[in-house]
Amino acid sequence: MAVTTIRQYSWASTDLRLLLSQLRNGEDGSYLSDSEMSCDDSCVIPRTAIESEPLKWLKYLLLDRAGVESIGKIERQIRRFRKSDYSASIRHMTTLLSDQRSAIDSRLLVAKVVPWDRGAQLKNYRLFSIEDLERAKEMISSSLQAETYHELWCCESSVAKSGFNLGGRMTWPGIDRESVVELVWYRSPRYVEMVSLPDFETPYLRATKSVGGPHYQVDVMHIPQAFATRPRNVWHEEFHQVLRLLNRRSQSMRTLVEMLEVLGAGEICFCFKVSGGEMTVIDWDTEIESTNGVAA
Repeated sequence: MAVTTIRQYSWASTDLRLLLSQLRNGEDGSYLSDSEMSCDDSCVIPRTAIESEPLKWLKYLLLDRAGVESIGKIERQIRRFRKSDYSASIRHMTTLLSDQRSAIDSRLLVAKVVPWDRGAQLKNYRLFSIEDLERAKEMISSSLQAETYHELWCCESSVAKSGFNLGGRMTWPGIDRESVVELVWYRSPRYVEMVSLPDFETPYLRATKSVGGPHYQVDVMHIPQAFATRPRNVWHEEFHQVLRLLNRRSQSMRTLVEMLEVLGAGEICFCFKVSGGEMTVIDWDTEIESTNGVAA
């Protein structure tokens, strides 16, 4: 698919919300970025959403527009609360954590404090039990007092300690860079950032694909002693299944990459989880959210 960039942007003088508001569908199937075009049906994200939604939700809407993950599926996994509904959010989380139909070690709630204009590195409170919620309530309430914070989200996830359940991250490389896939079993994708070997407590895999290379090569396969009874080939089989699941989304992921490249992005990182063998892409990140350089 052809991609046309109409303007160049200085990341120091603009922000991701502004860039997303200028993303257009071109008549030839390409993506354009222009602040002077009227915002009609050509807008990738409607102006009403640009003006009313926190930046984190706009990122989810872009996942939907590219066909990577439907916004309906994302809405089913996230319960959103306004700051004024803090008490209702605590009641909701209490009910979920009190539900005895699921084993306590397989249910994870993430209370996410969401600012208006930041879509990455948000404050997360990981809750496995009522006791965790009791300890976190004061910190959550305190965070919400700041003007910059807009909503509280309650996100459900499975972290079962068996079966095909994992979190992962795939880097879609820029020019002349290798592609990287990292997996952490029985944990959320955020744990990829916390890996410290050789003491990391759960299985971890890192694989790379060289520029122009046909296949990923496993560079690291860390299996703690607690998981050593599981046959080693099973971990590799699940890794290859992850690659197959990612490959099924490759066209829609490429569409999202093309959109972001129009906005000046180079390397794009996709975060995903696999629960019971089903994959959900839950986020994307790129340097245009944090770099103060100038877009080429």
